[in-house]
Amino acid sequence: MRPRSILFRTYSLLAGLALALWAGGQAQATDAEGAAQLVQQTFERSISAFEEHQDEIRQNPRVAYNLIEEILAPHVDFELMSRLILARHWTEASEEQQQRFVEVFRESLLRTYSRVLSDNADDAIRELRRNENLFRIHSTEGPDRRGRVNVRTILRFDGQSIPMDYRMYQRGGEWKVFDVLIENISFVMNYRSEYDSELERGDLDGLIERLEARNRRAWAGDADEAADDA
Repeated sequence: MRPRSILFRTYSLLAGLALALWAGGQAQATDAEGAAQLVQQTFERSISAFEEHQDEIRQNPRVAYNLIEEILAPHVDFELMSRLILARHWTEASEEQQQRFVEVFRESLLRTYSRVLSDNADDAIRELRRNENLFRIHSTEGPDRRGRVNVRTILRFDGQSIPMDYRMYQRGGEWKVFDVLIENISFVMNYRSEYDSELERGDLDGLIERLEARNRRAWAGDADEAADDA
């Protein structure tokens, strides 16, 4: 993945944190404009949380992981995301395989973003401090017949305006994110393409085992780095 693309994803995560921070403590609106308000009004709060923990995040991705786990994870529908990513492979899988995939994908996703935040903390903070108009709502669409809305936003980064769309729906009175489009590239479709190529070479159990192994190796590497920095 290109470094600039990694930074784009870092900022999409920060915007997602804004949604989570707001959704955790406020009454839930029921329309697309309400969803947009949730994203817009608390973007600054997510930035404050990131800045507060930047030193620890820079030194140890596990700190970033725990922050994302606490703030963001409860407001992302990892099961729906997994179903959309696996597509027909989901319907062919057993309940146990489905559960294992959701768990390992969730860990892999949060771990990847925690590493991105840790590795790019200085660049992210620098951009946030020099750009007061980093993030704004562009428009909203929906809800469609399934109750899904699309919150269209603009991220201003490095002199560019980057479109980011948040696909959301309500479950149990709370907004859930199930896909993010960055420059019209779907997060879900990107992972579907990646995993489809792996599934062509094996089966779902093999993919799950490879993801589990990647997670173990990544955490072992992070632990070694944290020990070296201590």
